[in-house]
Amino acid sequence: VKSRYYRPDKSVFSAICSGCVTEWDDSANPVRMTGCHTSCLEDSLKNGFIIETDDEFKTVFSLLPNLICTISREGYFTKLNSNWVDLLGYEIDELKKKPFIEFVHPEDLKATSIEVEKILSGKKTINFINRYIKKDGSEIWLEWNAVLSKNQTQIYASARDISIRKNFEKSLIESEKKLQEDQEKLQASLNEKEILLRELYHRTKNNMQVICSMLLLQAYDTDDENVQNILGAMESRIHSMALIHQKLYQSGNLCNISTREYIVELAQMICENYGCSEKKISMSYDIDDFSLNIEYALPCGLILNELITNSLKHAFCHPAQEGGNIYLAFKKGPERKVFIKVSDDGHGAMKDFDPARNAKMGLQIILAIVEHQLEGSVIFENIKGFSCGITFKEKDIKSLYEIK
Repeated sequence: VKSRYYRPDKSVFSAICSGCVTEWDDSANPVRMTGCHTSCLEDSLKNGFIIETDDEFKTVFSLLPNLICTISREGYFTKLNSNWVDLLGYEIDELKKKPFIEFVHPEDLKATSIEVEKILSGKKTINFINRYIKKDGSEIWLEWNAVLSKNQTQIYASARDISIRKNFEKSLIESEKKLQEDQEKLQASLNEKEILLRELYHRTKNNMQVICSMLLLQAYDTDDENVQNILGAMESRIHSMALIHQKLYQSGNLCNISTREYIVELAQMICENYGCSEKKISMSYDIDDFSLNIEYALPCGLILNELITNSLKHAFCHPAQEGGNIYLAFKKGPERKVFIKVSDDGHGAMKDFDPARNAKMGLQIILAIVEHQLEGSVIFENIKGFSCGITFKEKDIKSLYEIK
Protein backbone atom coordinates (compact mmCIF):
# COMPACT_ATOMS: atom_id res chain seq x y z
CA VAL A 1 0.00 0.00 0.00
CA LYS A 2 1.45 3.40 -0.97
CA SER A 3 0.82 6.35 1.34
CA ARG A 4 2.11 9.90 1.84
CA TYR A 5 3.71 11.06 5.10
CA TYR A 6 4.91 14.34 6.63
CA ARG A 7 8.55 14.96 7.52
CA PRO A 8 9.45 17.06 10.57
CA ASP A 9 9.81 20.10 8.27
CA LYS A 10 6.22 19.50 7.03
CA SER A 11 7.37 18.39 3.57
CA VAL A 12 5.65 15.36 2.11
CA PHE A 13 7.17 12.10 0.93
CA SER A 14 5.74 8.81 -0.30
CA ALA A 15 6.34 5.39 1.21
CA ILE A 16 5.24 1.86 0.45
CA CYS A 17 3.91 -0.26 3.27
CA SER A 18 4.18 -4.01 2.73
CA GLY A 19 3.50 -6.85 5.13
CA CYS A 20 1.96 -10.22 5.73
CA VAL A 21 -0.06 -11.99 8.39
CA THR A 22 2.15 -14.00 10.77
CA GLU A 23 -0.36 -15.25 13.33
CA TRP A 24 -3.96 -16.44 13.25
CA ASP A 25 -6.42 -17.31 16.00
CA ASP A 26 -8.30 -20.61 16.31
CA SER A 27 -11.01 -19.31 13.97
CA ALA A 28 -8.45 -18.52 11.24
CA ASN A 29 -8.74 -14.75 11.80
CA PRO A 30 -5.50 -12.71 11.50
CA VAL A 31 -4.28 -11.35 14.84
CA ARG A 32 -0.71 -10.23 14.04
CA MET A 33 1.12 -8.78 11.04
CA THR A 34 4.74 -8.08 10.20
CA GLY A 35 5.64 -5.36 7.73
CA CYS A 36 7.88 -2.47 6.74
CA HIS A 37 7.70 1.01 5.21
CA THR A 38 10.01 1.89 2.31
CA SER A 39 10.52 5.44 1.14
CA CYS A 40 9.79 6.00 -2.55
CA LEU A 41 12.68 7.79 -4.17
CA GLU A 42 11.61 5.52 -7.01
CA ASP A 43 8.56 7.74 -7.53
CA SER A 44 10.83 10.63 -8.35
CA LEU A 45 12.89 8.54 -10.72
CA LYS A 46 9.84 7.07 -12.47
CA ASN A 47 8.33 10.51 -12.94
CA GLY A 48 11.52 11.95 -14.43
CA PHE A 49 12.37 14.08 -11.38
CA ILE A 50 16.16 14.18 -11.17
CA ILE A 51 18.13 15.64 -8.27
CA GLU A 52 20.88 17.80 -9.72
CA THR A 53 22.45 19.65 -6.76
CA ASP A 54 24.61 18.47 -3.90
CA ASP A 55 22.29 20.12 -1.39
CA GLU A 56 19.36 18.14 -2.72
CA PHE A 57 21.38 14.94 -2.55
CA LYS A 58 22.47 15.63 1.01
CA THR A 59 18.86 16.22 2.04
CA VAL A 60 17.66 13.02 0.36
CA PHE A 61 20.58 11.03 1.73
CA SER A 62 19.83 12.12 5.26
CA LEU A 63 16.10 11.38 5.09
CA LEU A 64 15.69 8.14 3.12
CA PRO A 65 16.48 4.67 4.46
CA ASN A 66 17.30 3.37 0.97
CA LEU A 67 20.74 2.89 -0.50
CA ILE A 68 21.25 6.05 -2.57
CA CYS A 69 24.15 6.52 -4.97
CA THR A 70 25.45 8.05 -8.17
CA ILE A 71 27.62 6.06 -10.56
CA SER A 72 29.91 7.41 -13.25
CA ARG A 73 29.76 6.17 -16.82
CA GLU A 74 33.05 4.42 -16.09
CA GLY A 75 31.31 2.32 -13.47
CA TYR A 76 32.56 3.85 -10.21
CA PHE A 77 30.49 5.09 -7.28
CA THR A 78 30.76 8.87 -7.03
CA LYS A 79 28.33 9.55 -4.20
CA LEU A 80 26.85 7.20 -1.61
CA ASN A 81 24.83 7.72 1.54
CA SER A 82 25.78 6.23 4.89
CA ASN A 83 23.34 3.34 4.53
CA TRP A 84 25.87 1.64 2.26
CA VAL A 85 28.33 1.52 5.13
CA ASP A 86 25.72 0.12 7.52
CA LEU A 87 24.52 -2.52 5.08
CA LEU A 88 27.66 -3.71 3.26
CA GLY A 89 30.24 -3.05 5.98
CA TYR A 90 32.59 -1.12 3.66
CA GLU A 91 33.60 2.47 4.25
CA ILE A 92 32.60 5.04 1.62
CA ASP A 93 36.18 5.38 0.37
CA GLU A 94 36.49 1.60 -0.03
CA LEU A 95 33.37 1.52 -2.15
CA LYS A 96 34.58 4.37 -4.38
CA LYS A 97 38.00 2.83 -5.08
CA LYS A 98 36.70 -0.13 -7.08
CA PRO A 99 34.25 -0.39 -9.97
CA PHE A 100 30.86 -1.10 -8.43
CA ILE A 101 30.59 -4.28 -10.52
CA GLU A 102 33.30 -5.85 -8.33
CA PHE A 103 30.88 -5.83 -5.39
CA VAL A 104 28.23 -7.70 -7.38
CA HIS A 105 27.74 -11.42 -6.80
CA PRO A 106 29.60 -13.42 -9.50
CA GLU A 107 26.41 -15.16 -10.61
CA ASP A 108 24.71 -11.79 -11.22
CA LEU A 109 27.55 -10.06 -13.12
CA LYS A 110 26.16 -10.74 -16.61
CA ALA A 111 22.60 -9.61 -15.81
CA THR A 112 23.90 -6.50 -14.02
CA SER A 113 26.18 -5.51 -16.94
CA ILE A 114 23.26 -5.85 -19.35
CA GLU A 115 21.07 -3.69 -17.10
CA VAL A 116 23.78 -0.97 -16.87
CA GLU A 117 24.04 -0.89 -20.68
CA LYS A 118 20.28 -0.34 -20.86
CA ILE A 119 20.51 2.59 -18.42
CA LEU A 120 23.40 4.17 -20.33
CA SER A 121 21.30 3.92 -23.51
CA GLY A 122 18.65 6.07 -21.86
CA LYS A 123 16.25 3.45 -20.49
CA LYS A 124 15.05 3.44 -16.89
CA THR A 125 15.61 0.49 -14.60
CA ILE A 126 12.64 -0.49 -12.47
CA ASN A 127 12.83 -3.19 -9.78
CA PHE A 128 15.99 -4.87 -11.07
CA ILE A 129 17.26 -7.46 -8.57
CA ASN A 130 20.79 -8.64 -7.95
CA ARG A 131 23.09 -9.66 -5.12
CA TYR A 132 26.00 -7.79 -3.57
CA ILE A 133 28.84 -9.29 -1.54
CA LYS A 134 29.25 -7.75 1.91
CA LYS A 135 32.64 -7.16 3.49
CA ASP A 136 32.22 -10.23 5.71
CA GLY A 137 31.68 -12.40 2.62
CA SER A 138 27.94 -12.86 3.01
CA GLU A 139 25.50 -11.86 0.28
CA ILE A 140 22.66 -9.38 0.27
CA TRP A 141 19.73 -9.05 -2.14
CA LEU A 142 19.06 -5.57 -3.55
CA GLU A 143 16.19 -4.25 -5.65
CA TRP A 144 17.17 -1.31 -7.87
CA ASN A 145 15.57 1.65 -9.59
CA ALA A 146 17.90 3.78 -11.67
CA VAL A 147 17.98 6.41 -14.40
CA LEU A 148 20.61 8.24 -16.45
CA SER A 149 21.17 11.90 -15.55
CA LYS A 150 19.99 14.60 -17.93
CA ASN A 151 23.54 15.40 -18.97
CA GLN A 152 24.15 11.63 -19.41
CA THR A 153 27.34 11.73 -17.33
CA GLN A 154 26.21 9.59 -14.42
CA ILE A 155 23.55 7.23 -13.14
CA TYR A 156 21.22 8.08 -10.27
CA ALA A 157 20.19 4.95 -8.42
CA SER A 158 18.24 3.82 -5.39
CA ALA A 159 18.32 0.31 -3.95
CA ARG A 160 16.60 -1.39 -1.07
CA ASP A 161 17.46 -4.49 0.89
CA ILE A 162 15.05 -7.33 0.04
CA SER A 163 17.09 -10.11 1.64
CA ILE A 164 14.32 -10.98 4.09
CA ARG A 165 11.85 -11.39 1.22
CA LYS A 166 14.26 -13.43 -0.90
CA ASN A 167 15.23 -15.64 2.04
CA PHE A 168 11.54 -16.15 2.77
CA GLU A 169 10.94 -17.06 -0.88
CA LYS A 170 13.90 -19.45 -0.75
CA SER A 171 12.57 -21.02 2.45
CA LEU A 172 9.12 -21.27 0.89
CA ILE A 173 10.53 -23.00 -2.20
CA GLU A 174 12.56 -25.37 -0.02
CA SER A 175 9.50 -26.06 2.13
CA GLU A 176 7.38 -26.74 -0.95
CA LYS A 177 10.10 -28.99 -2.32
CA LYS A 178 10.34 -30.86 0.99
CA LEU A 179 6.56 -31.09 1.15
CA GLN A 180 6.52 -32.51 -2.37
CA GLU A 181 9.22 -35.01 -1.44
CA ASP A 182 7.33 -35.98 1.73
CA GLN A 183 4.12 -36.39 -0.27
CA GLU A 184 5.93 -38.57 -2.79
CA LYS A 185 7.40 -40.67 0.02
CA LEU A 186 3.98 -40.92 1.66
CA GLN A 187 2.35 -41.90 -1.63
CA ALA A 188 5.06 -44.48 -2.23
CA SER A 189 4.51 -45.84 1.27
CA LEU A 190 0.74 -45.96 0.73
CA ASN A 191 1.21 -47.69 -2.62
CA GLU A 192 3.50 -50.22 -0.98
CA LYS A 193 1.02 -50.85 1.84
CA GLU A 194 -1.82 -51.13 -0.66
CA ILE A 195 0.11 -53.76 -2.60
CA LEU A 196 0.90 -55.64 0.61
CA LEU A 197 -2.71 -55.39 1.79
CA ARG A 198 -4.05 -56.64 -1.54
CA GLU A 199 -1.59 -59.50 -1.37
CA LEU A 200 -2.78 -60.23 2.18
CA TYR A 201 -6.42 -60.32 1.05
CA HIS A 202 -5.48 -62.51 -1.91
CA ARG A 203 -3.54 -64.98 0.22
CA THR A 204 -6.23 -65.01 2.91
CA LYS A 205 -8.86 -65.79 0.28
CA ASN A 206 -6.64 -68.53 -1.20
CA ASN A 207 -6.00 -70.04 2.23
CA MET A 208 -9.72 -70.06 2.97
CA GLN A 209 -10.36 -71.73 -0.38
CA VAL A 210 -7.84 -74.42 0.56
CA ILE A 211 -9.65 -74.95 3.87
CA CYS A 212 -12.99 -75.19 2.03
CA SER A 213 -11.53 -77.76 -0.34
CA MET A 214 -10.17 -79.79 2.57
CA LEU A 215 -13.58 -79.75 4.27
CA LEU A 216 -15.30 -80.88 1.07
CA LEU A 217 -12.76 -83.68 0.59
CA GLN A 218 -13.34 -84.75 4.18
CA ALA A 219 -17.10 -84.72 3.60
CA TYR A 220 -16.72 -86.90 0.50
CA ASP A 221 -14.59 -89.30 2.55
CA THR A 222 -17.36 -90.14 5.00
CA ASP A 223 -20.72 -91.85 4.63
CA ASP A 224 -22.12 -90.21 7.77
CA GLU A 225 -24.76 -87.75 6.55
CA ASN A 226 -24.64 -85.77 9.80
CA VAL A 227 -20.88 -85.26 9.47
CA GLN A 228 -21.34 -84.29 5.83
CA ASN A 229 -23.90 -81.63 6.82
CA ILE A 230 -21.61 -80.24 9.50
CA LEU A 231 -18.63 -80.04 7.18
CA GLY A 232 -20.78 -78.53 4.43
CA ALA A 233 -22.04 -75.82 6.81
CA MET A 234 -18.48 -75.03 7.87
CA GLU A 235 -17.37 -74.81 4.25
CA SER A 236 -20.22 -72.42 3.43
CA ARG A 237 -19.35 -70.12 6.37
CA ILE A 238 -15.69 -69.97 5.40
CA HIS A 239 -16.64 -69.35 1.77
CA SER A 240 -18.76 -66.34 2.80
CA MET A 241 -15.69 -64.79 4.47
CA ALA A 242 -13.38 -65.73 1.59
CA LEU A 243 -15.72 -63.95 -0.82
CA ILE A 244 -15.31 -60.71 1.14
CA HIS A 245 -11.52 -60.91 0.89
CA GLN A 246 -11.85 -61.60 -2.82
CA LYS A 247 -14.06 -58.51 -3.27
CA LEU A 248 -11.65 -56.36 -1.27
CA TYR A 249 -8.72 -57.62 -3.35
CA GLN A 250 -10.58 -56.70 -6.55
CA SER A 251 -11.91 -53.39 -5.21
CA GLY A 252 -10.38 -49.95 -5.46
CA ASN A 253 -11.27 -49.46 -1.79
CA LEU A 254 -9.41 -51.75 0.57
CA CYS A 255 -11.68 -51.12 3.57
CA ASN A 256 -15.20 -51.20 2.11
CA ILE A 257 -17.21 -53.36 -0.27
CA SER A 258 -20.31 -52.79 -2.36
CA THR A 259 -23.24 -54.38 -0.53
CA ARG A 260 -25.37 -55.27 -3.56
CA GLU A 261 -22.60 -56.94 -5.53
CA TYR A 262 -21.36 -58.95 -2.55
CA ILE A 263 -24.76 -60.04 -1.20
CA VAL A 264 -26.17 -61.10 -4.57
CA GLU A 265 -23.02 -63.12 -5.37
CA LEU A 266 -23.05 -64.70 -1.90
CA ALA A 267 -26.73 -65.66 -2.19
CA GLN A 268 -26.26 -67.09 -5.70
CA MET A 269 -23.27 -69.11 -4.54
CA ILE A 270 -25.28 -70.64 -1.67
CA CYS A 271 -28.25 -71.35 -3.93
CA GLU A 272 -26.00 -73.07 -6.46
CA ASN A 273 -24.51 -75.27 -3.74
CA TYR A 274 -28.00 -76.33 -2.61
CA GLY A 275 -29.38 -76.89 -6.11
CA CYS A 276 -32.07 -74.22 -6.05
CA SER A 277 -32.80 -74.56 -9.77
CA GLU A 278 -33.60 -78.23 -9.50
CA LYS A 279 -35.72 -77.63 -6.41
CA LYS A 280 -37.50 -74.67 -8.08
CA ILE A 281 -36.48 -72.27 -5.29
CA SER A 282 -36.10 -68.65 -6.38
CA MET A 283 -34.49 -65.63 -4.73
CA SER A 284 -35.82 -62.07 -4.73
CA TYR A 285 -33.80 -59.08 -3.55
CA ASP A 286 -34.32 -55.59 -2.17
CA ILE A 287 -30.79 -54.36 -1.57
CA ASP A 288 -29.54 -50.80 -1.18
CA ASP A 289 -26.13 -50.41 -2.81
CA PHE A 290 -23.77 -48.68 -0.39
CA SER A 291 -20.25 -49.12 0.94
CA LEU A 292 -19.94 -51.31 4.00
CA ASN A 293 -16.82 -51.45 6.11
CA ILE A 294 -15.14 -54.83 6.39
CA GLU A 295 -15.74 -54.78 10.15
CA TYR A 296 -19.48 -55.00 9.36
CA ALA A 297 -19.25 -56.89 6.07
CA LEU A 298 -17.74 -60.02 7.66
CA PRO A 299 -20.42 -60.51 10.36
CA CYS A 300 -23.21 -59.56 7.94
CA GLY A 301 -21.90 -62.12 5.46
CA LEU A 302 -21.95 -64.82 8.14
CA ILE A 303 -25.50 -63.85 9.17
CA LEU A 304 -26.80 -63.95 5.60
CA ASN A 305 -25.08 -67.28 5.00
CA GLU A 306 -26.80 -68.79 8.07
CA LEU A 307 -30.25 -67.38 7.26
CA ILE A 308 -30.24 -68.33 3.57
CA THR A 309 -28.83 -71.77 4.36
CA ASN A 310 -31.46 -72.25 7.08
CA SER A 311 -34.29 -71.49 4.62
CA LEU A 312 -32.87 -73.77 1.94
CA LYS A 313 -32.39 -76.65 4.36
CA HIS A 314 -35.63 -76.45 6.35
CA ALA A 315 -38.28 -74.25 4.68
CA PHE A 316 -39.13 -76.36 1.64
CA CYS A 317 -38.70 -79.92 2.84
CA HIS A 318 -42.46 -80.60 3.27
CA PRO A 319 -43.55 -83.30 0.81
CA ALA A 320 -46.62 -81.34 -0.28
CA GLN A 321 -44.65 -78.21 -1.17
CA GLU A 322 -42.94 -77.86 -4.48
CA GLY A 323 -40.47 -74.97 -4.80
CA GLY A 324 -40.72 -71.62 -3.07
CA ASN A 325 -39.21 -68.17 -2.72
CA ILE A 326 -36.67 -66.62 -0.43
CA TYR A 327 -36.81 -62.86 0.04
CA LEU A 328 -33.65 -61.00 1.04
CA ALA A 329 -33.56 -57.33 2.04
CA PHE A 330 -30.52 -55.29 3.01
CA LYS A 331 -31.44 -51.65 3.56
CA LYS A 332 -29.78 -48.55 4.97
CA GLY A 333 -32.00 -46.14 6.85
CA PRO A 334 -31.57 -42.79 8.58
CA GLU A 335 -29.02 -42.28 11.36
CA ARG A 336 -26.79 -44.96 9.77
CA LYS A 337 -29.13 -47.78 10.73
CA VAL A 338 -28.91 -51.00 8.71
CA PHE A 339 -31.83 -53.39 8.36
CA ILE A 340 -31.49 -57.03 7.25
CA LYS A 341 -34.37 -59.35 6.54
CA VAL A 342 -34.44 -62.90 5.18
CA SER A 343 -37.82 -64.57 4.86
CA ASP A 344 -39.26 -67.57 3.03
CA ASP A 345 -42.73 -68.84 2.15
CA GLY A 346 -42.03 -72.34 3.40
CA HIS A 347 -43.89 -74.27 6.08
CA GLY A 348 -42.23 -72.30 8.91
CA ALA A 349 -40.74 -73.45 12.20
CA MET A 350 -42.52 -75.46 14.86
CA LYS A 351 -45.32 -73.63 16.62
CA ASP A 352 -43.61 -73.35 19.98
CA PHE A 353 -40.27 -72.30 18.47
CA ASP A 354 -38.19 -70.27 20.93
CA PRO A 355 -34.81 -69.09 19.55
CA ALA A 356 -33.40 -68.82 23.07
CA ARG A 357 -34.08 -72.52 23.73
CA ASN A 358 -34.52 -74.23 20.37
CA ALA A 359 -31.90 -72.52 18.20
CA LYS A 360 -29.26 -74.76 16.71
CA MET A 361 -25.73 -73.69 15.93
CA GLY A 362 -26.64 -71.54 12.91
CA LEU A 363 -29.15 -69.40 14.79
CA GLN A 364 -26.87 -69.32 17.82
CA ILE A 365 -24.18 -67.80 15.61
CA ILE A 366 -26.67 -65.18 14.41
CA LEU A 367 -27.73 -64.26 17.96
CA ALA A 368 -24.13 -64.03 19.17
CA ILE A 369 -23.01 -61.84 16.25
CA VAL A 370 -25.99 -59.47 16.40
CA GLU A 371 -26.09 -59.02 20.16
CA HIS A 372 -22.38 -58.96 21.00
CA GLN A 373 -20.60 -57.78 17.86
CA LEU A 374 -23.11 -55.58 16.06
CA GLU A 375 -24.94 -54.54 19.23
CA GLY A 376 -28.22 -54.81 17.36
CA SER A 377 -31.57 -56.55 17.74
CA VAL A 378 -33.14 -59.68 16.23
CA ILE A 379 -36.81 -60.39 15.59
CA PHE A 380 -38.03 -63.84 14.44
CA GLU A 381 -41.47 -64.31 12.88
CA ASN A 382 -43.18 -67.59 12.15
CA ILE A 383 -46.15 -66.45 10.04
CA LYS A 384 -46.66 -67.75 6.48
CA GLY A 385 -43.17 -69.08 6.53
CA PHE A 386 -40.19 -68.08 8.61
CA SER A 387 -38.48 -64.69 8.70
CA CYS A 388 -35.71 -63.02 10.61
CA GLY A 389 -35.25 -59.25 10.89
CA ILE A 390 -32.04 -57.66 12.17
CA THR A 391 -31.35 -54.03 12.91
CA PHE A 392 -28.05 -52.46 13.92
CA LYS A 393 -26.37 -49.07 13.72
CA GLU A 394 -23.07 -48.43 11.97
CA LYS A 395 -20.57 -46.74 14.23
CA ASP A 396 -17.39 -44.82 13.50
CA ILE A 397 -14.75 -47.50 13.73
CA LYS A 398 -11.10 -47.69 12.87
CA SER A 399 -10.81 -50.88 10.95
CA LEU A 400 -8.02 -53.29 11.66
CA TYR A 401 -7.59 -53.45 7.89
CA GLU A 402 -7.38 -49.70 7.38
CA ILE A 403 -4.09 -48.42 5.94
CA LYS A 404 -2.14 -46.61 8.63
